[in-house]
Parts: sequence; C-alpha cells; structure tokens
Amino acid sequence: MLPELLVAQEAAQQEIRAFLDRLETAIIERIEKALSRRLVPEYVSISQAAKTTALSYSHVRRAVLSGELPASNIGSTRHPVYRIAGSDLAEWMEKKKGGSLKVPPKSELKELRDRYFPD
Repeated sequence: MLPELLVAQEAAQQEIRAFLDRLETAIIERIEKALSRRLVPEYVSISQAAKTTALSYSHVRRAVLSGELPASNIGSTRHPVYRIAGSDLAEWMEKKKGGSLKVPPKSELKELRDRYFPD
C-alpha cells in the first residue's frame, strides 16, 4: 500500500509542476505583451511625446516642424494634428543621447595648458 501511495503522490506532484509551468509561461507572456504596449505606443500626440520624453511641448513641436522628428499630419494645413510613431520617437531620443565630455589624458592636458596658458 505504501509504494502505491508514493507513486500516486509523485504523479500528482508532476501534474502540479506541469500546471505551474504552464501558468508561469502564460503569466510571463501576458506581462510582456502589456509592457510592450505601454512602453512604445504605436502613435502619440506631441503632448504625449513630451510627457514620455520629459521634454517641453514646444521642444517636441519644434523638432516636428523642423523635420528632425518625423510625424504625420492627420489634420489640415491650417489646423495640423500631428501624430508621432513610437519607433520614430525612440529613434529620435537615441540620436539625442550623449555621453559626458571626454577629458584628455593628463599627458595631453599639460601640453594644452602650456599651449593656451603660457607662463
């Protein structure tokens, strides 16, 4: 009787593990789907783009009007209504990304100092 119970218990544990694996996979897929929709919406307005990037409305609008940031005008020429693709917004921000200013090595600093600030 005891070996039969152990076999039944092991089978039940395997079923539970399989169920939990399927549940985990389904939860992860739903979370990834929800996050991908929230991170980069398909199209956003100028004000939504400004909020997303933490820039001012006028800064984003100037970038759209200059052609630096691609946008579609779904309004008229007299009353434009711009929509920006999420991928274009991400690409524009990536192009704007900059690093810190590079400081020359100490050997070059002395040379530059002597050249521009002679004693």
